[in-house]
Amino acid sequence: MKTIRRNLLLLAMAASFSFGEENSIRIWGPEERVKSYFPIWDSKTKTGLSDCTAQYGTGLLQRVGEPCLRTPPKDCKKEVFRFTLLQSRGDHFCVRIDRQGEGFRLWAKRVDVHGRILLEQKERLLGTSETAKTDQLLKAWDFFRMATQDKPVGLDGTSWILEGLREGRYHAIEHWSPDVETKARGLTALYEFCKFLIMNDGLKETPKNMGYEIFRQ
Repeated sequence: MKTIRRNLLLLAMAASFSFGEENSIRIWGPEERVKSYFPIWDSKTKTGLSDCTAQYGTGLLQRVGEPCLRTPPKDCKKEVFRFTLLQSRGDHFCVRIDRQGEGFRLWAKRVDVHGRILLEQKERLLGTSETAKTDQLLKAWDFFRMATQDKPVGLDGTSWILEGLREGRYHAIEHWSPDVETKARGLTALYEFCKFLIMNDGLKETPKNMGYEIFRQ
């Protein structure tokens, strides 16, 4: 029942998108549904994101000009990670890092709760110590083998999407509010990596859901 209620909420959020005519995207159209940035849940392989999250996340990322990481060229050698934070009662955040030489370039964007307005964005190079910390956090877990989802699902809270692309291999995971029972759910590495991205994104605001600070110092 909670999953159904949450999907209905995401459906309502998706319907609230407002696009100009030349950028019009039919997220829920019967025949012209936009191609998802994410793999859709497959009950047989138990991989992929929930349909509602994938469609809403796709619309949001397209709205703010984010690229699709899912279908890289065969000879792609890039290493890219993108954290997308969808909130039921707070602004949405997107932070992407791309390894360039010995460091990383970071792009961060904050979008209003309705998914209509890009409130702020930032682009910068990570410093030497930040790059070392990024590498340390990535080595702390095997992201590309991590389960796509875990069982806890709630109506309110947040949906975390983390994508990774490394030498042509793509993986995406979706978890509901990893800040809840983080250790018990085995999500400590995920939480710490996403927290690091948010705390170093250069944006003026940090994620708050219903006034609650998701990432605390």
